Amino acid sequence: MTKIASIDIGTNTVLMLISGWNGSVLSEFEDFYEIPRIGKDLGKTGVISREKKDLLISVLSKFKEKALAEGVRHFILAGTSAFRLASNSREIIGEIKQKLDLDLIVISGLDEARLSYLGATGLSQGERFLVVDIGGGSTEVVRGNKIQSDAAISLPVGVVAITESKGKKTPPIFSDISALKEELFSSYRKIPFTLGDHDTVIAVAGTPTTLAAIKAGLDVYDENKIEGMILTTGELQEFSFLLNLLSTDEILKKYPIVKGREDVITAGNFILTFLCEYLGIKQITVSTRGLRYGMLFEFVRNNSAILTEL
Repeated sequence: MTKIASIDIGTNTVLMLISGWNGSVLSEFEDFYEIPRIGKDLGKTGVISREKKDLLISVLSKFKEKALAEGVRHFILAGTSAFRLASNSREIIGEIKQKLDLDLIVISGLDEARLSYLGATGLSQGERFLVVDIGGGSTEVVRGNKIQSDAAISLPVGVVAITESKGKKTPPIFSDISALKEELFSSYRKIPFTLGDHDTVIAVAGTPTTLAAIKAGLDVYDENKIEGMILTTGELQEFSFLLNLLSTDEILKKYPIVKGREDVITAGNFILTFLCEYLGIKQITVSTRGLRYGMLFEFVRNNSAILTEL
């Protein structure tokens, strides 16, 4: 069996998925994550700071060591919104190559949307899907069928960006909800499609999985208890009201499961809630899969002959 590691480097989170390919199917999925938030203050400075660059390299070094210990032979790394925006991306990519011998590719917003769709739907039941991927620096919305996506958009709306530009330290975190809603709607109006009658709506990434963990009352994160959970728009609206009236410390104290996202979960929930309102979505299915799964699926599809020979 050939072991492969797929690493998604986001604005807030770095995720690694390890899986085995036996020549016909992928199995033995293992997930690892860290929250270095490399996009901190990126909107103000235009660069990924030295501190965050060093932290990212430390995280990747730890991930590589873990992967090699498990027999991984292939690494796939993708940088997303933060790397698309930062003026020092090339410098950091070079340092990662020099220090860790890992090749990081910066993918476009549309490629991120396409791969997130592939990851979210590849193991899901249904015929038509609308997939929402809320990241730290951008949000991808994709629609398609079981085979492939047929329409996608990447919007410059993310949990870190919204928190840093519109949020406050003391509750209510967002004091002018109408202004926040209008700003988000101005981005949502660029979505080139509507919700279909038979679309299964899937939401991936940290915002929906964290909200699902809160709903489930989890003290320890467990993907098996979150995968496939339903969140209604009514529940999202309740979260919006509750979270907005809690400080970061209060959120962490009340919901320890959010650790690492306690200061951005309020923004993420508003992004998701208002997107559901804009598109007329009544409920979403939460998925723990996404970009890293799509990267893995596509890598195997494009290299299956070579991998089978190894």
